[in-house]
Amino acid sequence: MSIKTNRRTFLQSAGAFAGAIALGGFGTAVGADLRKSPNGKALAGVFPIGWTPCTPDNKLDLNAMVAQQKFLNRGKVAGIAWPQNASAWQTLSAQEWHDGADALLSVKGRSAVVLGVQSTGFDLAKSVDYAKYAGAHGADAIISLTPPGASDDDII
Repeated sequence: MSIKTNRRTFLQSAGAFAGAIALGGFGTAVGADLRKSPNGKALAGVFPIGWTPCTPDNKLDLNAMVAQQKFLNRGKVAGIAWPQNASAWQTLSAQEWHDGADALLSVKGRSAVVLGVQSTGFDLAKSVDYAKYAGAHGADAIISLTPPGASDDDII
C-alpha cells in the first residue's frame, strides 16, 4: 500500500495538528520545555529580524526603533533579533549599535530582545564588548553571524 500526499492532504493534516495545539491537545508537551531568558521571557517562537530605520538625513531613527518594539509587544510576537542581515548591521557605527540596543531595551513588555553581536570586520574584541553590553543592559539573549568562509573547523 502506498501513501500519496498531495497539497490538500498535507494542508488538512497540518491544520488538524495546529488546531490540536491551539486547543491545548499538546499543551503540556509543547510548553513543558520552554526556554526562558534571565528576564523570564520566552525564547521560543517567531523572532523577526529588526529593521534599522533612518531619518531623511541618514541618522538612526530611535523613535522608530522604539515603535517597532512596541508593535511586536502589541502583536504578542516572541521577540526581535537586531541587528542582523536585514538590519544593515555592517553600516552601523559602535555608537549607533549602542543607541539602537538601548532604544529596543527601553521598551517594556513580553517580547524578548536578542542583540546581534557581530561587528564590522568580525572583530572578536568588539563582539565581546557588544555581548558584555547586551548582558549588562538587560538583553534577553545574543546572536551572532559567522564570518564569511568560516567552517566547523574554525569553532573553538
